[in-house]
Amino acid sequence: MFAASTTSSGTSDVQPRSGSQNESGGFTGPKPMLPYSSMFIFGPTNPVRRFCHFVVNLRYFDPFIMIVILASSLALAAEDPVVENSDSNRILNYFDYVFTGVFTIELVLKVVDLGIILHPGSYIRDLWNILDATVVICALVAFAFQ
Repeated sequence: MFAASTTSSGTSDVQPRSGSQNESGGFTGPKPMLPYSSMFIFGPTNPVRRFCHFVVNLRYFDPFIMIVILASSLALAAEDPVVENSDSNRILNYFDYVFTGVFTIELVLKVVDLGIILHPGSYIRDLWNILDATVVICALVAFAFQ
């Protein structure tokens, strides 16, 4: 449950590992940042990467994304396929832009935090992230060709 780290003076101090469970079953904190550079630009101490890591590991980040996915699915189900130029479809089309924007921001935050592919734990090494990236890229391409 504890990770020993060596300070610059050569002494070792024992601290609880972040993201691990303690003896009582509770979590001790957010996941640690990966020690690798992200896209050869953002090192572990880069303020932009640290901000992205902070946002991605917020307590309500994943539930917020799940709510947006649910709302996006409901909006997709509410579209009228018979009358394509209806007022409700035009409004839902604006919501589609908002949903795609939120998902694009999520993708960018996670890529800056985790890196793309080259090291263990990077964005593309998780199958759910591959699915997310595929959906976001297809939506952005569809918007580009409208």
